[in-house]
Amino acid sequence: MGLMEAGARPSLDDRSLVEGFVARRTDAFVGLCEAYAVEMCSIAHHVLRDRAWAEDCVHDALLRLWRSPGAYLPERGSLRAFLLVCVRNEALDQLRGANLRAASELKSHGLELPATEIRLLDPVDAAQVRDAIAALPDEQRDALLRAYYKNRSLVQIAEETQSSPGTVKNRVTAALVKFTGEFARALKS
Repeated sequence: MGLMEAGARPSLDDRSLVEGFVARRTDAFVGLCEAYAVEMCSIAHHVLRDRAWAEDCVHDALLRLWRSPGAYLPERGSLRAFLLVCVRNEALDQLRGANLRAASELKSHGLELPATEIRLLDPVDAAQVRDAIAALPDEQRDALLRAYYKNRSLVQIAEETQSSPGTVKNRVTAALVKFTGEFARALKS
């Protein structure tokens, strides 16, 4: 059975998982795999678009975390959120690495990858997304765009905007709430 079929209820409660993970107990490691495997694989699969690769990515991310004592600090947020962000970052790193290897291989044969652009299939949807983003207050729009289009972490955005990470988190959260509301209203009209 692969990680994506996992998802049994954890044998430890969340607090025990956190304490065990921080203390690097193997039962906690197994418990968090049972508790969050489906979500972690889903995040990796969303980025990589390949089930086996996503499962390998989750494995790699968890091994990296296990080998890095002190990487998770409970006072900075939930273990679940930390794990999901780590898996997403690992998936993005692996995808970038694969793209760089492919580009290098093509270049070594005198070829180049064509320039690609990200676009929405429906131009009406694209306009509605732009309008919903434009309707956000400046600070919220800036934080959201830095997070999602520039792939910045909350800490990086805080440093760039000379704000606290908590302020940036509040701006991004508020922007997402407003953005989804604006976009939903635009779709109904």
